[in-house]
Amino acid sequence: MRGLVLVFGLLYVASGVASAQTGGQITGEVRDPSGAAVPIAVVTVVQTATNLVRSTETNTAGLYSFPDLPPGLYNVKVVMAGFDSVIKANIELQVLQVARVDFALAGTIHADGRGRCQRGVAGHR
Repeated sequence: MRGLVLVFGLLYVASGVASAQTGGQITGEVRDPSGAAVPIAVVTVVQTATNLVRSTETNTAGLYSFPDLPPGLYNVKVVMAGFDSVIKANIELQVLQVARVDFALAGTIHADGRGRCQRGVAGHR
């Protein structure tokens, strides 16, 4: 009897581990026009079939990661003040896949050339 309980216990644990290993991961880096890392950019993934939304910020190296995502199609968007938003659409994520999605942001420059400014600021495009 004790052996039977042990077998069922092991099967239960194994089934839990197997079901937990179906997610994929979207990861990447965000860089500015000069190639420098862009920290604290907001990165959002949206699964197109379910509208599942997750957001994170890039770290100091400009890296981001979304672990354990259900398989499916995703849109990935990056937003950072002073840069144009970028969306990469229809990123297909398979079971246990790590999809690398990198971004190179383009900025909007002040009319006097002193630096970047946000879209929609009066006098800027």
